[in-house]
Amino acid sequence: MTQANQEELDRLISRIENHRLSLKLTHSRFATRFAKHIGSHKTWEFRLLARNWGELNADKWLPKLRTFVAEIEGSVGEQEIFESLPIVKHAVYLFDTLQTKTNDRRCAMLIGPKGCGKTLALRYVQRKNDYGPQFISANETWKDSRMRIAAALGQAVNSTVTKSASETFQHALDRLKEHPMDIFIDEAHEGGVLLIKLCKSIINETRSRLILGIYPTAWRRLLNGSNDAYEEAQQLLRRTIRPIRNDWMKGINHADMAAWCAAVNVPMTKAQITDLLPLVRQHGNLSLLADAHERALLLAAEDDKDVETELLIEQIYQVCGEVKQSTEEKK
Repeated sequence: MTQANQEELDRLISRIENHRLSLKLTHSRFATRFAKHIGSHKTWEFRLLARNWGELNADKWLPKLRTFVAEIEGSVGEQEIFESLPIVKHAVYLFDTLQTKTNDRRCAMLIGPKGCGKTLALRYVQRKNDYGPQFISANETWKDSRMRIAAALGQAVNSTVTKSASETFQHALDRLKEHPMDIFIDEAHEGGVLLIKLCKSIINETRSRLILGIYPTAWRRLLNGSNDAYEEAQQLLRRTIRPIRNDWMKGINHADMAAWCAAVNVPMTKAQITDLLPLVRQHGNLSLLADAHERALLLAAEDDKDVETELLIEQIYQVCGEVKQSTEEKK
């Protein structure tokens, strides 16, 4: 290891240790929380923090620690690593397209089940646009509750929230009439048909633009509903950018997984991805891959190595609670 590399590693480790102290975490808890950056407890305390230069590979650790320090300093986020994901690229496309609209086509849909990257994509677009877009995450308490929806919207756009749902929503509309905004509503299915109807009102009465992250099941109900409420909510479709992509209706696809593997520098062959994809979809999509990669990082760090493809595949099976079949068993 060169003197220059050693000096830079020393500075990075010192900054990271200061971060640990500011969080008031033990070495063990700190390593558990930030394992993807610093490896296991053993690697952090007895190799990195101890400046055990003989057991450290500068080519491996300098990029990892630079990224960690950059995150600590707030100059980069985790999502930046995954900007090549198709769903992130599509969210960027939707946002850019909305900015060009001068008619009432000012709504966009990002549809997919849990773990396929909707939240990551919307957060990425928000950050890339200097946090101008307002991000709202719906939850189960929103279900057809005008008060909960109106209050969340009012807080997001900085308008007056009162005890009256109708007044609160009107205040939000008035605010958006004066200051149109980009609004991202994640988990929009949690708001039920009422949320869809209120989104239609926002489009009708203001110049604001919306992107909704929504589950496929809720989307199908909206398309196929037959009562008056659904028919009214379906009017939002006429204000939505089309065609609406259905690439993620069943979860991540081959291109998503290939891009994710490339982003974490653990490439897989087309055949490997094809074998794994049904399992990955069944157990959480990208969130499953992230969990498996975190475990693989810890195991690789014990030997001061990078994560190899076979190790990641093994951890995917383990996180899913499945046993990897041998080639002979598959035959």
